[in-house]
Amino acid sequence: MEEQVLESVLVGPLALGVSAFLLEAPSPARVVSEPRTNTLLLLACAYHGQRVLEVGYYVREESDTQERHILSERPYTTYFCVGECDKINC
Repeated sequence: MEEQVLESVLVGPLALGVSAFLLEAPSPARVVSEPRTNTLLLLACAYHGQRVLEVGYYVREESDTQERHILSERPYTTYFCVGECDKINC
């Protein structure tokens, strides 16, 4: 398994409330050696150096047609508690 970092960005400081971001990155290098391979595209978010959120999409890569297909409509999400959250309800 080969891990590729496509983009890394620092954002902030931000005002309290909802924020939206558009992150554009180059396509990952193809490492497909079989006709079909499933890959995880993972977006990891950190706050003060601690990971707080991971959003992942499973992608099927077709080596014969050079196509990628997202395998689920909804991403897989994992939340991590940090700071005061650890003391409250995690």
